Order: sequence, then structure tokens, then C-alpha cells
Amino acid sequence: MKNIENITYDKAKWHFSSDKFPADLPAENGYTHIAFFLRWCIEKDFHEPTEFDEEALSKIPLIKNGAFDCRKFFIDYLDGSLVSCVLNVAGQEFAAQYYNHWKHKKPRALKNWTFFYLDDFYYYQKTKKMTYTKVHQKGAFYSVENTEHNYQAIKKLIDRRYKIFLDMKSGKIGNKNFFVGINWDFFKCKKK
Repeated sequence: MKNIENITYDKAKWHFSSDKFPADLPAENGYTHIAFFLRWCIEKDFHEPTEFDEEALSKIPLIKNGAFDCRKFFIDYLDGSLVSCVLNVAGQEFAAQYYNHWKHKKPRALKNWTFFYLDDFYYYQKTKKMTYTKVHQKGAFYSVENTEHNYQAIKKLIDRRYKIFLDMKSGKIGNKNFFVGINWDFFKCKKK
């Protein structure tokens, strides 16, 4: 069953038109973090094929093998908006929990779920495990380069969050069997 209400998880213009967006960076940098999440969803087959035209669908296999820039796909085919209708049910379930859910003001299906993609992206890039544009300081959210290296770094974290999501959803781990520590460098589940 498809989500009837179309939820906007994120829009690039919310970022590049913000006062917090550095004036010395191109607007495309406001798309990078969203395109990374979208690529992860496409690789997991969490996209909804009926929402794309033939040209867009022809890019899906190329995105999956890293031969087509998902940021370009996001700009050209989604007009810079990540909305629930482009995800299938499995993608919507995860995105509703993980992708900046506080904006949607809806109760979360998983009690005590505390992981959010934008927070994870922010803190993870602060660990300096990613590469940054030369025109801006290292460790700045919008300075993360749109590279395969950076995507692979954040993909590992999203994979980990998705595993926790599935474990919590199935009851394999209880809602209180983990906590988020201040040391964001470890990103692990810990038992109390």
C-alpha cells in the first residue's frame, strides 16, 4: 500500500537559499547530502519506478553502479526535492523514521528511534572522513564534495542505521537496547 499523503523529506532550495549556506559555494552543494540518501535508496531498490519517465528510469542502473551522478539525477528529474512518492513502501517506511522526521510532526512507528539522517551526515562529516571543496573549510556541512569516496563513507552509516531500523521493527533488539553516545565517531549499537 502506497503512502497517500506525499511528504517532502527535503528540498535543496531549503539549503542553498538559507542564510546559513556559504555565499562562496555553488548552489549544487545544497543537493549533495540529499542525493547521497537518494542514491542509497535507489541501490536498495527503494525507488518507485512508476514515478519516473523512461529517460529517468534508464539512469537507475547507471546510478547503482556509480556511472551516473545521482546529484545530477536529483536536479534533472526530481527538481531538487526528495518526496515520499518517489520511494516505494519500504523506502517510505525507512525515510519516515530516518530522514529528518521532526519536520513531519507525526508519531514515529518505532518508539525511541533517535537517528536522523541530517544529524548523522552533519556529525559524520565533522569526523573529517570525507573530502571537501577547496573553496571552503573542512568539516562544513555544505562543503562535502560530491565524490564516490564521500558517498561510500555515508553509505556505510546509512546501512548501519537501516540494520538497526530492521532489528527494531522486527523486535530483534528492543527500543532501549542501544543509545546514541556523544562520540559520533563510533556509530555503533551498545547494550546497556
